[in-house]
This record gives sequence, C-alpha cells and structure tokens, in this order.
Amino acid sequence: AFAQGYNPAQKSAVLAGLSQWSFLNKEKYLSYTVVNDPSHADVIVFWTNRMVARSGYTSYPPSQGVSYPLASVRGCPVVVQFNSLDSPTIMARAACHEFGHCFGLQHSPNKSDIMYETLNGSQNPSYNISDCDQLTIRALYRVPADIYLMSN
Repeated sequence: AFAQGYNPAQKSAVLAGLSQWSFLNKEKYLSYTVVNDPSHADVIVFWTNRMVARSGYTSYPPSQGVSYPLASVRGCPVVVQFNSLDSPTIMARAACHEFGHCFGLQHSPNKSDIMYETLNGSQNPSYNISDCDQLTIRALYRVPADIYLMSN
C-alpha cells in the first residue's frame, strides 16, 4: 500500500535529489548504488502522509546515545521518510538534504547550503549542493579517523 498522496513522480524526485551527490562516486569518496532488495540496503526510503511540518526526516540506527550517522553498520539501515503530500520539486530538495545526512553531514548555519536546517527561509530554493556542502563532505571523507571500530 502507498501513502496517501504518493505518486511515481515522487520516486523520480527522490532519485534526482540523490543524483546531486553523484560526484562522491565519481571522485571515489563513497561508492553507492540503488538496490531493489531492502535486505541489501544501508538506507531505506519510505513515504508517509503523517509527517507534520516536515518534508523529510532521517533516522539513524540505535547507537548507544550517539546522534550521528552509522550507515555502515550492517543490518541496521538508516531510514529516510518523505512527506507524500509534498510536490516533487520540494521532495527533490528534501531528498538531496536527507541523503546529505545519510552520508554523514549535519545541519549547516549557512542558508545557501543544501544542509541548511529548513526549507523555509533558505536562500537556496533549488536542490543544488553548494560549494560549502561539497567542501564539507570532501573534508569529512578525506580526514583520517583517529580510532577505527568494526561491528560484530
């Protein structure tokens, strides 16, 4: 069953939002692909008509009180929800923002960044990733970690 208001154009809009991050694949910072089997997914996308005053929301796996992405924990996917009552245009922008969270970015105080906290008041009404967003995620994946952990 689909959420009230869902239409196939919204899936295309979400994929368009994701495609804005394709430079990460090309530059070999991340490697990701869309799969059809949720048991192989690190990120699972849903639509809901019950989201209040939001276009999207990203939930991370349980992580002992830590509030940052743990997308690499196998068997504990990140869940992204989109408001099925939004237009495809708003959904594409929300998708670009939410996938930024999936890839490890937090909110930005800069209104022209895709990672700015809200769509309202943003100076970036498109779903283009700003230079600042690109620099931030490149730095995130370029800086070596101080500690390495492996899940059991």
